[in-house]
Amino acid sequence: MTRTFGKVPQNASYLLKKAEAARASGRREVIELPSRRSEVLPQFVGLTFGVRTGHKHVSVLVSEDMIGQKFGAIVPRRARGHAKYRTQLKGEPASPTALGSTSRPIAEKASNRRTIAASAYTPGPRARAVLRGVEIAQDDLRKSGGAYDVGQVRRLLHGASRQAVESLISNGRLLVVPGPNNEARFPAVQFKDDGGLVAGLGETQSALATKNAFATLNFLVTPDKRLDGRKPIDLLRAGEIERVVEAARRVGEQGA
Repeated sequence: MTRTFGKVPQNASYLLKKAEAARASGRREVIELPSRRSEVLPQFVGLTFGVRTGHKHVSVLVSEDMIGQKFGAIVPRRARGHAKYRTQLKGEPASPTALGSTSRPIAEKASNRRTIAASAYTPGPRARAVLRGVEIAQDDLRKSGGAYDVGQVRRLLHGASRQAVESLISNGRLLVVPGPNNEARFPAVQFKDDGGLVAGLGETQSALATKNAFATLNFLVTPDKRLDGRKPIDLLRAGEIERVVEAARRVGEQGA
């Protein structure tokens, strides 16, 4: 049987749906993996997954340096060492019979390992792009005044329930980004001085081709030549919703 090339990572579509749902809900939750052979994708960064080790689930918060690895390689199974290794761990001398007549000294084995060139550790174009994206997102948050947690948002909205906050998120009227430990954070720039939400966020998010929260934030806080060099969020505050929505539709167009 010939090898099949171009396979997608195992369970990719299932986990992508789970990851999208977790981000949309804004809740911190652990996504249980159907298989240890599932691969870490860029869309999983910032989310927490439960990896089965054989007798329990271990929660893993995905970071950029895990992309491309198997979850099973990140979290090893429960150790089931042979008697010879258990003896060595206790500090007792291992007999030649236990170690086997063909075993070589550890130092000799280590000396035969190939040395990896330092250049192999240099981040490639894709890795640098991922890092640059994180830096831009952090810069956007700082410039726009930081972000609130869900408790602070409920107080700003005069004691709104969690269900009401989730409804605003699902309608696109409230922008949520993943924060520390994958907790929901709400960029402060989308709130007016009286604590209310800036009008037009729902229409703007619907018009944008991207569903990435940080990309949406970047559009809102970056001066746009289609808007005479003004920031879209400033025009939304001024009530010029249609202009912002039209600019959002044209994001990515050639020459726009």
